[in-house]
Amino acid sequence: FPETHKPVLLQKLLLSPIGSLVSRLANYKSFKRNFDNICATPLAEKELKELWQLIAYKQGKPVMSKLIYYITERKLHR
Repeated sequence: FPETHKPVLLQKLLLSPIGSLVSRLANYKSFKRNFDNICATPLAEKELKELWQLIAYKQGKPVMSKLIYYITERKLHR
């Protein structure tokens, strides 16, 4: 339900005009801190590191600011 979604700080920053800069500056520490806030049960460190590796693989970080627009699209097409 998009109307109940409360984005974490990193999501808000990625959606902002400085989103492309934020995505390039993102690191594992900021990813872990924000991901821990959205999970009811914290993921194991190994799982978080694997997720981060998938994001960072082949210059994936700069795309984060584009992929996050699913939040806007979800509200639009609800």
